[in-house]
Amino acid sequence: MSELARHGLPTPDADRFRALFEQSMDAIYIVAPNGETVEANQAWLDLFGYSRNELPTFRAIDLYANPLDRDDFLRRIAETGFVRDEVRFKRKDGSEFDCERTVVALKDASGDVVAYQGVNRDVTERKQAELALRESERRYRSLFENSMDAIYIGAPDGTVIDVNQAWLNLFGYDRHDLPGLDASVFYADPADRTDFIRRMNETGYVQDEVRYRRKDGTVFDCQRVQTAIKDETGKVVAYQGINRDITARKQAEAALRESEERFRSLFEQSWDANYIGSPEGAIIDVNQSWLDLFGYSRADLSHITVLDLYADPADRGPFLRRMTAEGRDKDEVRYRKKDGAVFDCERTVVARKDDQGRTIAFQGIFRDVSQRNRDRAELERLARFDVLTGAFNRRSILEKLGEWVRHVTRYKGHLSIVMLDLDHFKQVNDTYGHQVGDRVLADTAGILRRSVRQTDFVGRYGGEEFLIILPRTDAAGATVMAERTRAIVQGTTMHDAEGGVLGVTASLGAAEWSDDDDEDALIRRADTALYRAKEAGRNRVEVAPLPERTPPEK
Repeated sequence: MSELARHGLPTPDADRFRALFEQSMDAIYIVAPNGETVEANQAWLDLFGYSRNELPTFRAIDLYANPLDRDDFLRRIAETGFVRDEVRFKRKDGSEFDCERTVVALKDASGDVVAYQGVNRDVTERKQAELALRESERRYRSLFENSMDAIYIGAPDGTVIDVNQAWLNLFGYDRHDLPGLDASVFYADPADRTDFIRRMNETGYVQDEVRYRRKDGTVFDCQRVQTAIKDETGKVVAYQGINRDITARKQAEAALRESEERFRSLFEQSWDANYIGSPEGAIIDVNQSWLDLFGYSRADLSHITVLDLYADPADRGPFLRRMTAEGRDKDEVRYRKKDGAVFDCERTVVARKDDQGRTIAFQGIFRDVSQRNRDRAELERLARFDVLTGAFNRRSILEKLGEWVRHVTRYKGHLSIVMLDLDHFKQVNDTYGHQVGDRVLADTAGILRRSVRQTDFVGRYGGEEFLIILPRTDAAGATVMAERTRAIVQGTTMHDAEGGVLGVTASLGAAEWSDDDDEDALIRRADTALYRAKEAGRNRVEVAPLPERTPPEK
């Protein structure tokens, strides 16, 4: 944080805040008004692709995909001292991405802007993956504003410097109430303010419970953790605190007294699973969220090592190599709980080092992302496959066909397709109902999947019609496959709702790709062959002849 001091900013206690600054999964930076970068955390460096050594020569204008956005930003920050928006940024390698940013102007005692402090978050993937979930508001909040705890920064004289929305909600104020508001009005008992100032002056840290008063006069029990922020001379310039309304909790759980819950440190209050471990694998400390996630009790910790947590112990080696090389790691890994259950875990780990630069511990944050991964996989499945039959849906099978047509157009070779249509399928639906019809479609799709090679593709083209793509297969091979499939469909016993036997047959049309074909032309030729099979009595295979090539004019 030495760069902060060089620009006239108060330097926070390194031991307490550096880990929070560096561990943040969001990219945080501080930049001077002239564009000179003062400080950036590792997440910021990773996001933009720069190294820390490049910061002294880096200028903020280099980030903008559109340099005019920089001018607009400077205008707005000059007008309001605060900007929250989305902007197109550019990485060192030139790639562009959508970035959510929250920037505040940091001012000195004279009101002059000395720096801009910002949080950047790459929202490109999130905007795509979570569009259906409509969580636009929650997706774009900054660390400060997104906290579910009420956070505030105040001067020693009681002036409120800044608060997040959770704090405004808790105390019932609007942001325009803050100028001129004094912290003494929050106390139900003014003597508590005097006692708080005394303890902060003595230790620089207070964690306790206090009775606060909202704007409307209602009093509530609040758990608070507050620290003194000092400048380089050791003078206290601000108090930074987290407040949590515990009125309902105390009422509901008074019999339990909740002594441990009421006096947790910031480490223990985290909703994420936090741990500190030695490089050798010993678990030094964890919070309750970690114990809940892995299913262990605190007494179990002395009997296990980090290696016991891995679903595949071999994953530990690559992790250690990355930590040795980079000093930090962010990835997903498969972990195992105490009861043996395996889950997908997103982890962010940083190496804590002593004054000599030796790694003395790993400090990490774990999140169970199993449900998120399952939801993502299900969304991908629904986007690609037909729900009823499990075959590729029309869009996916046509995309596959396009890929293979482009492949053979470039590299030549053989490509064939087969169109299959169930004979008299409308009569099945009309006679036995759609449930029986759906079962016939699903059974037919299963027959097709078992009849083709692993390199072939089966898709539901529409209604009772299926499209089979046969890479590296000529017309003769497609005919053999089509005839075999026709015979299997005819020979497969299918039943109605009462168990009666259904006689189901299929007509098939095959076509081999020619140099003159695009996807549509190839499908039209296979469909024409299918139509001929229908016209010739159904339950048969017809093959489309290759189109005749017109000889070039002499």
